[in-house]
Amino acid sequence: MAKDPAVLFYTSDFLTGTMLMSDEETGQYIKLLCLQHQRGRLTENHMLSICKAKDNEVFSKFTRDENGLYYNDRMEEESIKRKNFTESRKHNGLKGGRPKSEKASGKPNAKPKQNLTEDENEDEDINKIIDRIYTRYPSKCIVKKSSTGKSSKTDKGKIKNLLKEHSESDLISKIDWYVKECKSSKVYMKNFCTFLNNLPDIDNVDTEIKSKNTNKFTLKAHLGETKSFECDTLEEAKVLYHNWCGALIENIKEV
Repeated sequence: MAKDPAVLFYTSDFLTGTMLMSDEETGQYIKLLCLQHQRGRLTENHMLSICKAKDNEVFSKFTRDENGLYYNDRMEEESIKRKNFTESRKHNGLKGGRPKSEKASGKPNAKPKQNLTEDENEDEDINKIIDRIYTRYPSKCIVKKSSTGKSSKTDKGKIKNLLKEHSESDLISKIDWYVKECKSSKVYMKNFCTFLNNLPDIDNVDTEIKSKNTNKFTLKAHLGETKSFECDTLEEAKVLYHNWCGALIENIKEV
């Protein structure tokens, strides 16, 4: 049987997940995703044949299994969904196509059966999704090495509620962005609960550099608040701005 030439590709999730990557890194990343879809899990030689060197930004998008092979979790998950979908269609075809609808039972409150669509994931265990998001946020601050105050029951409840408005990849992308910014700017991380209550809006940050000589950055985001910071890098200014917005939301006044 020929290899399936297609897989569902969520463009919004991809753009969010590659926002902080260079064009070169993004190109390498998409080629590796395509290669994984066609060949399965990748050896380090496969990775290096495209990356040329061990790029931490690109390699961080892949998990290494016990056999030393690399794979992207989302691509593997979507490939499995696609395979299951096509096989279910093939199975229905062998049975003579879509089964005829059943006669009315005479019960006025009988619920209609749902049709299977390609992007449905009714069998996905929501607890597994919540666990993946929960474990993505470090238990200790990557700068201060102090606890980030993670509480399994409380935080997982908040994640469950957030999943009503955000996708799994969106939440993971926000966590990855925040962790990276804190690490590069050496800014202490928020407690996980505070982070969940004030998710960074990494898609709607409007940044204007007022003076490159003095490293003074003025940032304005969707909240409509403007603030200037004097710091070494733009990345540090973004983290400081997010923390500042979070303080405003929580009505915390800095003396």
